[in-house]
Amino acid sequence: MLNSNYGLRYLTLGFICMTALNCAAQTPSADKPHHTSGGFRNVHVYEENGFADFLKWRRERAKLEIPGPESYHFPLAKNDPGFLKQNRDKNTVTWIGHATLLLQVAGYNILTDPHFSKRTSPVQWAGPERVAPPGLALEDLPPIDIVVISHDHYDSLDEQTIKKLRQRPGGEKTRFYIPLGLKNWFAIRGVDQVIEMDWWDRQRDGDLEIIAVPVQHWSKRSLFSRNKTLWAGWVISAKDFRFIFVGDTGYAPHFKEIGQKLALLEARFKKMLEQEVRIHERTRQLADIEPAQREGQFHIESGKISSDQARVALDADRALLLLREEGTSIAFPETVE
Repeated sequence: MLNSNYGLRYLTLGFICMTALNCAAQTPSADKPHHTSGGFRNVHVYEENGFADFLKWRRERAKLEIPGPESYHFPLAKNDPGFLKQNRDKNTVTWIGHATLLLQVAGYNILTDPHFSKRTSPVQWAGPERVAPPGLALEDLPPIDIVVISHDHYDSLDEQTIKKLRQRPGGEKTRFYIPLGLKNWFAIRGVDQVIEMDWWDRQRDGDLEIIAVPVQHWSKRSLFSRNKTLWAGWVISAKDFRFIFVGDTGYAPHFKEIGQKLALLEARFKKMLEQEVRIHERTRQLADIEPAQREGQFHIESGKISSDQARVALDADRALLLLREEGTSIAFPETVE
């Protein structure tokens, strides 16, 4: 979770706009409604908000006298990195923090939107700062096979983290799945194991199938790069397990479309925006993806997993609520038929 100094935030916003490099965009296809002549767009609800709208939102929020992030104290679960490093047969998910999850499925180690830096900013001396450290340190990660990126915002695409993952032993073999338009950003930083995908593209990766799915969001990393790169969610499918990660999405009809096209999803998790998230929208998203709730059996313990844990029947929506502490791991050893 990330802290914010309001004065520094405004300064950093201007700094980002003036100094960050634009990401290269793909040539749009005329037959795809989310492509435009200059980049990409949402196909359902579309609002073009500018800097004036941002300032208005900040003023209105300030009037509510919401306590700053520094006033909260978030517990950090004690994790078991030794188990996670050795695990190649149990399906698990560990909330590391913000939108970063470690997913272990079918023997693969997968990271979503990895962010291990102190700040979500192009520089580490200014910008929104973490309130709590990552639930699992970068050096405690198992070897990472796959990384999925949802969009180019600094809290989801962190340059220092990407470089450190690439520099780890075996990091040159890590495959990065990214939305359209971001391949050049990775190439500049020496990352060449990159698979760039459009909505509904499918890719086989060993025993997994990875599908880029539509979500409701936007992209911008510098002053002139708004919506030059695509945003996407990811469905990761193994023989008997499916997982969906949808980043910072808002609610849109995409979720019914995903549910209709991809049928049942055993594990459904999305990042919860820290203060502004609307719980009823999350419920609608999950209900649209899987109208018929299905219960599974999970081994659950805050921070670590052991063989003697009590077995609890939960549906995946309720399992999400258990990830209330950064560092928490949940194992999915079997599914009830």
